[in-house]
Amino acid sequence: MRLKPLFFIILSLSTSNKAYAQEQIKKNPETNWTIGISGGATAIEGNSDQHFGSFSVSRDFGDAYAGISLTHVDSGDVPGLINAVPASTTEVGLNAGTSFEALSFDVYLSVGKRNFDVESIERNGLMASISSSGNAFGIGGAVNYDIPLSTSIFLTPSIAVDYNELDTARIVQGPTGQQVAIENNENGVTGTFGLAAQKIFGNDSDHVGAILANVVTTSNTTSFNPGTSQSAVLRALATRDQPGQKDSWAEIGGAVSLAVAPQLRLDISALQTIGFLDTDATSVSVGLRYSF
Repeated sequence: MRLKPLFFIILSLSTSNKAYAQEQIKKNPETNWTIGISGGATAIEGNSDQHFGSFSVSRDFGDAYAGISLTHVDSGDVPGLINAVPASTTEVGLNAGTSFEALSFDVYLSVGKRNFDVESIERNGLMASISSSGNAFGIGGAVNYDIPLSTSIFLTPSIAVDYNELDTARIVQGPTGQQVAIENNENGVTGTFGLAAQKIFGNDSDHVGAILANVVTTSNTTSFNPGTSQSAVLRALATRDQPGQKDSWAEIGGAVSLAVAPQLRLDISALQTIGFLDTDATSVSVGLRYSF
């Protein structure tokens, strides 16, 4: 039985794949099912924190796996004029994958609903309010390869590509000065190129830590919806910018997964964006996974 690479396990909200790099982590061969809960917050420069939480269930089939997750992301505090109206998002995610020695493949799909918060904005004595809902959709895949440097240290390069559609709402000023609510459907393609260094440690070689770096490029920052990707940190940033903007940025982070009991693991991670337009963010998440 092999676990998913650590930087995928902890930084994604559905947690349950495998990796050649972690074959040495001891796991009961009869524990085919895993349930997990996770949550965290994203701190955005100049805005309030945005919180997220997830519940996931997965099953192993030899070197393959399949899973389902439910994720909720709250609206946080995002200005409505020009930028997107704040929206909370609830998504159902499906993911599956398999591995062949050091090479592993993952595919993922998510569908969800977005509830735009009732928001009132006053400009020059005029008020505007919006209360409605929208949809979110994403599909993607990833490939990663483990390169052993020793019996306990691995380098893992990865490539992921996602296509996403996201409904947004914006409040803009009309030609006569009134505040007008505009709802859009944004779509785009995002590529992620990552490298993680993983270290297995502990008396029983049942803990693992990692440092990672990603380069991300997207055709549309507004449609970028990391519900299908590896990093929850950019959920908050995904709906803050004007439609149709292309961008590239970097991410750096660290993660640790600790065996706190024979069938229970504690996952902790942090991720920082660098160069995401004019606003970067820091995300921290904590989760528990139980195998049976």
